[in-house]
Amino acid sequence: MGWLVTSNSTPHEPPFVVMAGKKRVEMVFQFLRQHHLRGVSKRTIRAYAYDLLAFYRFLDRQNLTLDILQAHHCVDFILSQRRESAAPRTINRRLTTIRSLLNFWSEGRGNELLKTGPGFYKGMRNKALLGKSRLKGRRKNWTVKVPSVLITPLSGTEIKKFFCGIRKYRDQAIVCLMVFCGLRSCEVLSLDVNDIDFIDDLIHVHGKGGKPRILPMAASVRQALQRYLDYERPATNCPKCFVVLKGPHRGQPLTVAGLRTLFRYRRKISHLQQANAHKFRHTFCTNMIRQGVSLPVVQKLMGHSDIEVTMGYVHLSIDDVAREYHQAMAKNSEVQ
Repeated sequence: MGWLVTSNSTPHEPPFVVMAGKKRVEMVFQFLRQHHLRGVSKRTIRAYAYDLLAFYRFLDRQNLTLDILQAHHCVDFILSQRRESAAPRTINRRLTTIRSLLNFWSEGRGNELLKTGPGFYKGMRNKALLGKSRLKGRRKNWTVKVPSVLITPLSGTEIKKFFCGIRKYRDQAIVCLMVFCGLRSCEVLSLDVNDIDFIDDLIHVHGKGGKPRILPMAASVRQALQRYLDYERPATNCPKCFVVLKGPHRGQPLTVAGLRTLFRYRRKISHLQQANAHKFRHTFCTNMIRQGVSLPVVQKLMGHSDIEVTMGYVHLSIDDVAREYHQAMAKNSEVQ
C-alpha cells in the first residue's frame, strides 16, 4: 500500500498524508490543520507531514495501528530509521512529531510511549560564563545521540575565490548578505525591497519562525544591493528583493531551487565543494567571535533564541589555536 504527502487544493489548508486510492488520514490532517491555524510556517508543517509519512509507512509495514502501539514498537521505528540511514537529528525530529501526534490523538499517550528511552551521561556544564541563559531541564524522552560535527568556517582566501567571477549583481548581493550579515537562505528569499533602509543603513529581516530582527548594513552590503537594484533588477510589481533575471519567469521571486542552483554552479566554478549557503552564515558567526564581539550581540545578529545555539557555531581553527598559544607563550617568556 502506497503512502504519500499531497497538498490541498486550497491555499488555506495544510498538506496531508494519503494512502493509495487517495484516502486521506483524517487524524493527521486535523493535527496539521491545528498547527496551521496556530500560525506555524508552511515549511514546518510540510516537515511534520513528511515525518508522519515515514511513521505511517512503518505502521503499514508492521501491520500496526495507533490503538495497539506499544513502547517497543517505537524502538523498532528507530531501528528502521537507522537501517534507512536517516540522520540522528532527523530521527529525533520525527520522534518529537510522533509524540505530538499521539498526544493530540489521546492526551498524554505520546509522553507515555516515548518517555522511557535510555539516557546517556552528558556531565555537568558551568554556564556562568555565558551570562543569563535559559537552563534546559533533563529530558527523559526517547532521543538518539547526535554526534558532534566540526564545521570549519571558510577562510578569507576561500571567500575571495568564491566571489571571483560572479558577474551578476544579484548573486553578489546574495552572497554579501550571507557572509557579512549572516542571513539564512529563507531570510534572503523572503527579503522585500521595502525591508532595506538605505537612509539608516538597516535591514529588516523576517527571521526563522516569524521572528523579525533588524541588522546593521555594512558599506560593502549597501553597495552590492544598490548596484543590483539600480542596474539589474527588472521592472516588476513583485515586492521581493531578489527575483529571476531572465527567461519566462523574469521578474518573479527567486525560488529555493534557483538559489540552490546558484550555489551549485559557483561551487563547481570555484572548486570549493564545501561552500554552501549555510557555511557562509557559519563563517559570519565565527568571524564575529574572532573580532571580539560578545556572545549576546552575536546571538541577536544571528537571530538565535538560545545562546547555546550560538555557541554551536563557534569553532576555532588550528590557526586560531596556534596563534593564541604562541602569543601566550611569548608573554610568558617576557615575564620570566
